[in-house]
Amino acid sequence: MAVTTYIAMRLVETPVKPSATLGVSQPASLSLHASRARIFSEPGFHVWCGSVIAWDGAWWLFYSRWPEAAGYDAWVTHSEIALARGPSPLGPFASSNHVLLPGPCRHAWERDVAHNPTVVAAGNRLYLAYMANHGPVHRHSPPALIPINADWWEHRNNQRIGVASAPHPMGPWETPDRPTLDASEAGWDSLLVNNPALFQIADGQWAMIYKGVATGPRPFGGAVLHGLAEGAHPGGPYSKVAGSHPFSDGRSPFPAEDPFAWYDSTAGVYRAIVKDMEGALAGVGRSLVFFESKDAREWNLSSLPAVPGSEIIWEDGKAEEFSRIERPQVTFDTEGRAVALQLACLPAGSGRVSFSLSIPLPPDFFENGWDSDTSRLRR
Repeated sequence: MAVTTYIAMRLVETPVKPSATLGVSQPASLSLHASRARIFSEPGFHVWCGSVIAWDGAWWLFYSRWPEAAGYDAWVTHSEIALARGPSPLGPFASSNHVLLPGPCRHAWERDVAHNPTVVAAGNRLYLAYMANHGPVHRHSPPALIPINADWWEHRNNQRIGVASAPHPMGPWETPDRPTLDASEAGWDSLLVNNPALFQIADGQWAMIYKGVATGPRPFGGAVLHGLAEGAHPGGPYSKVAGSHPFSDGRSPFPAEDPFAWYDSTAGVYRAIVKDMEGALAGVGRSLVFFESKDAREWNLSSLPAVPGSEIIWEDGKAEEFSRIERPQVTFDTEGRAVALQLACLPAGSGRVSFSLSIPLPPDFFENGWDSDTSRLRR
């Protein structure tokens, strides 16, 4: 009998730190239950950044990958965006062995690396928001462990955001000559921009929440914050909204990353899920936390419990420690209902390989909050 595994609500007795600037504190965090059958991996590659959409009678997983031999940190220098296909929003997904980006006619700004895919549909086209960069490391050279050195940091600091479009997941994909969203000449996002979260807002307009890094002491730079940009078309151009910094606690120099946002038409609110880097937002350590907004500009911490970022309990009851559980993205069915949470996971320990994980969401996940019925597996 097939087992459908939901995010399980088992309250963890963790002290909660109120957030005066955010206005709402998290009541607790969840234990994360999942099924190994929902893992998507690819031999010889690290897999990351899963984004799933329905198109042309199938379900498509857009994901980042880079050679396992180059090490986890080679996402900065060797990542490419590839495509897998499956029969349902939960898969199982099979790789098409089709690399979308960087493409054969890539522009200078996106020459070497593509990462952070998030795909949306508008009309009869798909729009793929992504991060790209260029630098001195040739991604087609024989894979070897990539050191974090000056070349690595050059790639990292050249990160910019693009939005590509295509009539079908298999392409052909059109990419912009210049970044769709570039770093500013000065200010909080003047060193780099990445982590685009693309979603539709009121009156048919589009919004992009993104992460930026300020110019500062190299190689890392200054503070890491989020900003908001808006435009009339998913492909851009976008105008940055001055003074908007979602998911900031007003104190931490790096409070969050990996945002995903959308409009929940049932509740009439915008929702987002982000990675709380060290507990500055929710007070429960490294985790994935939910936010809500009435206008997509001002965001408040949701009352939904946080999802832990360090452990997964598998269907056999065994707990596994993870060094990273990141890049949360929600999958929607053809009626626009949230049906799954896609996560990027890196098990703890030297030499481990990352993968993408799909977790079904209960039908009342957002409408009715959490109840005791979600504390066990459902069959």
